[in-house]
Amino acid sequence: MPPLLQRLFSRYRRMSWGQRGYALIVLAAVITTGIAAWNDGRARTFERMHQRISAAGARSTRSVTVVADEEEAYFSALLGDFSAVALSGVIGNGPDCAVDAAILRDLRHYPDLVTLRLSNASLKSADYQQIWELENLTRLNLAFNDLTDADLEGVEKLANLTNLELQFTPLTDASVPLLAKLPGLSSLDITGTDISPEGAERLRKAYQLVQSAPSTQ
Repeated sequence: MPPLLQRLFSRYRRMSWGQRGYALIVLAAVITTGIAAWNDGRARTFERMHQRISAAGARSTRSVTVVADEEEAYFSALLGDFSAVALSGVIGNGPDCAVDAAILRDLRHYPDLVTLRLSNASLKSADYQQIWELENLTRLNLAFNDLTDADLEGVEKLANLTNLELQFTPLTDASVPLLAKLPGLSSLDITGTDISPEGAERLRKAYQLVQSAPSTQ
């Protein structure tokens, strides 16, 4: 036992029963206040990210949406229930969406994030590299973006991905080996890409081999 704790314990043993009770009440209050302060900081971090996403022209979703108002969500967070403030998804599309590499990089600190939909969002190569780091994603939509075969390097990190939408991106058969490295994928939309029928068949066979999926979509 550390010397400081030894001294505190020794002093505690010399206290009367009344003093011991009071000391325990004070200790419980200090611990409770510390936990509440930590929860407050975490809740405010979530809210700041929700605000950043909104300012970037996108929409964020929360783990649950059944709470009546923001004050109730905040109070629940103080008690340790972050489900009403936790970030579970980001949705944005079109020219008004300004979600960039800086926001995407910071999203790595939000493990509840499982859905990312950024179709027609004018994403850049640096943005894709940040997306591949969001390893808890299960659903990803990058349709109608200028996603190239080179940009796709690193997508295999998304081992939890089940649904991937890549419609009308300039991907070619060169991307097939990378896409085939996603073991959990059950739905893949490559409509409007430059992937050939032969490449699509290779993907279909790859998923049949890895996870017994009947086909890609």
